[in-house]
Amino acid sequence: MPKGVIGVSGNKLIVVGSGGEEYQVVDVTTEGSPSRCGGLNVDTGVNGVASVMEQDGDAYSYIITGDAGAEFRTIAGGPGGRYSSSGTFESAALDPGYSTSYNRISFTGATPSETTLTAQTAVSVDCQSYTFVGPDGTSGTFYSVTGGSLPLGYNTGRCFKYKLYLTTTDAGTTPVFYDLTVNYSP
Repeated sequence: MPKGVIGVSGNKLIVVGSGGEEYQVVDVTTEGSPSRCGGLNVDTGVNGVASVMEQDGDAYSYIITGDAGAEFRTIAGGPGGRYSSSGTFESAALDPGYSTSYNRISFTGATPSETTLTAQTAVSVDCQSYTFVGPDGTSGTFYSVTGGSLPLGYNTGRCFKYKLYLTTTDAGTTPVFYDLTVNYSP
C-alpha cells in the first residue's frame, strides 16, 4: 500500500509504503510504460521519504520506517540521473546439457563517443567455476563489440558465460549492449 511518492531527477519516482517491496524506484521516462529501476524491502514498512542530490550528482533518500530501532534510515542512491563511469554485467550460464565446442561469438551494441564496451567469455566443464578470458585465452584481453573467435583449446565445455565491461568518460552518455550470438556444435 503506497504511503508516499516523490519525483526525483532523471525522470524517476520513488514510491514508499507497506507490503510487497516497500521502497521502489521507477523510471517514468516513457509515461505509458514505467519501468522498475530498483528497490528495497523494509519489512516494517516505509512511512515517508525525502530525497536530495549533491552537487556532484550523488543521490540520497531519507526514509522513515516502522522499525522502532531504526526509524530513520539513509539510502545512498546512484549517480542521480547520470551514468556511472564504469560497470560490469555477468550473464547467466548457457547450458545445452552436454559438453560442446563454442566456436564463435558476435556482439551487437552501440558505443557513442567517450564510451567503450568490451567483453570476456568463460566456458566451464562443471557449470560451477568460470575464468573469464579474451580472444587470446588470457584474463588481460577483451573482445570488442564486433566479436571474434573463441580461443582454440579453451572453447570446449558444457556451460558458457560472458561478462561485459562498460565505461564512459561522459556522465551523460553510456554504451549500450543489445545482444550476443554464440555458435556452438556438439
